[in-house]
Amino acid sequence: MQLVSEVPPTLDLDQDSSGLKGTFVSSFPVQDADQVTLSTELEREDSREATVEEDEFDWSITLSNVHEMLKQARVSEGRIQAAEARAVRAEARAEKAEHWLRALHKAVLEEAPQRLLSSQ
Repeated sequence: MQLVSEVPPTLDLDQDSSGLKGTFVSSFPVQDADQVTLSTELEREDSREATVEEDEFDWSITLSNVHEMLKQARVSEGRIQAAEARAVRAEARAEKAEHWLRALHKAVLEEAPQRLLSSQ
């Protein structure tokens, strides 16, 4: 096969699609009936691909992903509520500890000067 014409380089296929079609037609001469049949077959294949793509989309995967995300959100909410409950319990224990530390501090301050005076 001999190269009839060179295809100039382009940046975008959309820019030179008509030029490519012209080069193809001039490189491979066909009769008008063949060209009509070929273009009709290509159009039919394009429409078939579009329908197949629409029909083959599996919504069950999307729905299962949404359900999984909701499940994870509920688990996260449960963890947050559990952490908040632990924080409330820790604050209550801290308040008790602070109360007893104050009582201990007060007792030490009241007893320490008397013991220091008696030991001298």
